[in-house]
Amino acid sequence: DNDGHFRSCEKLDAQDCPWKDDPAFGRRCDFHRFRLIASGDKRNEAGTTGAFGIGFIAVYQITDRPELISSGQHWTLHEDRPEKERIEVCGGCTSCQSPSLPGTRFILPWAFDADTTLRRELRAEAAPGDVHTRMHEELQHSAPVAMLFLKRLARVQIKRNGSHTRALETVRESNHLILSDGDPKNDQMWRVLSGDFTPEANRLRAKHTTRIEPKRTSKVSLAIPTDQPRPGLLCACLPTEHVTGLPFHVNADFFPSNDRKRVLLVDDYQSEWNRAALRAAATAFGESLTTLASELTPQRLWATIQTIKDVSDAQREGGEPTLTEFWTALQPKLATEKVINTSQDQWVASKNACYLLQH
Repeated sequence: DNDGHFRSCEKLDAQDCPWKDDPAFGRRCDFHRFRLIASGDKRNEAGTTGAFGIGFIAVYQITDRPELISSGQHWTLHEDRPEKERIEVCGGCTSCQSPSLPGTRFILPWAFDADTTLRRELRAEAAPGDVHTRMHEELQHSAPVAMLFLKRLARVQIKRNGSHTRALETVRESNHLILSDGDPKNDQMWRVLSGDFTPEANRLRAKHTTRIEPKRTSKVSLAIPTDQPRPGLLCACLPTEHVTGLPFHVNADFFPSNDRKRVLLVDDYQSEWNRAALRAAATAFGESLTTLASELTPQRLWATIQTIKDVSDAQREGGEPTLTEFWTALQPKLATEKVINTSQDQWVASKNACYLLQH
């Protein structure tokens, strides 16, 4: 459920959307886009995600027959039917006539039967019997990280069998973010840094011509916890399972693996793009060192610096060389920036600090 509404061109029987060639819109309406699942239509629109593996087509991992209810329409999708029969339009039922409907509702019945036409064609397994529990646990685990980089969604509520189990909300103020579950004792404080690698992105697009879409953004962001350290992940709009060892999360328009568990770091054009994004993140961190020194406690700042150094040392021996660049960007700053906190609670450069040796 969400409070948004599908926009309609009011000519849903048309083969293609009249908005597409209308300068006032410049894109298909939401219903025509929905009919053209996997067309990549959103991938060409600025300001939208539309990334591989997190669009609507991903629901077929868990369902054979998704349903949409929005703006007076109730559609059921049957991907295993001929094109003209693929969308079943409901004439009115208890599901779509309920007075308590939200702006938009998606219904995703679990695909428990492994022998359906769609399961066979997709070569996909049926949902396991304990999928309810596993999905609930995964949402509880993944939602907090996912919300750090969402563009529009500010509140997520998780329910099981209709009963509330958890609600998460983000509050953004400039470059700071608070992630709350309603209990102030559990509030997480994050510092968000931004970077960009436009020149390198343009070079890679020119080198690989049509392989890298013009819309793929060269912006990167880092989410640094200000309270306690957390294992850092690489996020391609939503979190992957790619642990870096760094004490913060890095988000970019990465190319992920097909299962979206990792960011590709091999020897191809996708990996070149991903490494350029990581280098931009490293530069952004190095350039923000002085600001971070004033926002983190001295202990947190130097614990973060030490972890970056440890990751760099570990990656030099047959690891991912790009992860060493966070230390490369940071190291020269340590000699010139005000990163030493004195006994008088003043931040000074290392050359201006007096060090006491203890035995």
